Amino acid sequence: MCQMSFEHRLAFIAEGLPIILASAEGFQGGSCQITDYPREAEVLEGFAKEEAAKILILIDAVRCPSSRVASTISLITNRFYDHQARLIYAQVAEWWCENVARMRIAVAPLRTTHYVEGNMGEYILPNSTIYQRESKLYADIEVYEDGLPVWNAPPGFPIRFHHVPAALSVCKAMSALEMFTLAGLRAISEIWGQVFFTET
Repeated sequence: MCQMSFEHRLAFIAEGLPIILASAEGFQGGSCQITDYPREAEVLEGFAKEEAAKILILIDAVRCPSSRVASTISLITNRFYDHQARLIYAQVAEWWCENVARMRIAVAPLRTTHYVEGNMGEYILPNSTIYQRESKLYADIEVYEDGLPVWNAPPGFPIRFHHVPAALSVCKAMSALEMFTLAGLRAISEIWGQVFFTET
């Protein structure tokens, strides 16, 4: 996408957004069908959330001001393939922040790879968003501060309430408003491309 002309990029994204939305809806629908397998249902819901986040990332590519596209489009494209970035986009869809400064403060802890916990900072823990994703997906070996390896058995909880991720709800609403059409994407680009977000 980085080398595409503006019109070609818009047409390409317009072609892909309904495909990604169908994928997200498929994962969400599958999640609702396999109630006897709560961990697997939760994994599918997580995939639905990440697929929807891809749409939000591509919408950022569309709304990027034309004067900044060259310097920004590769960064946005990298986010499309980054699990952590997609999970952050999905989380932000659940929030309401009054300004960009507040959002940056709220997002900062989600971007770190590790954090320190305990009264004296004695525990170094991995990024919780990534850890929750990975621990549901894989049976794996973990090593704690004592250096001894232990097995991680992916958790599954018997009581499961199906929740449509906010990112998917937002994407479905945007699709219903025909924002995923070429004309819709042009309008997003024209309107949002004029807006520069500042701290407040």
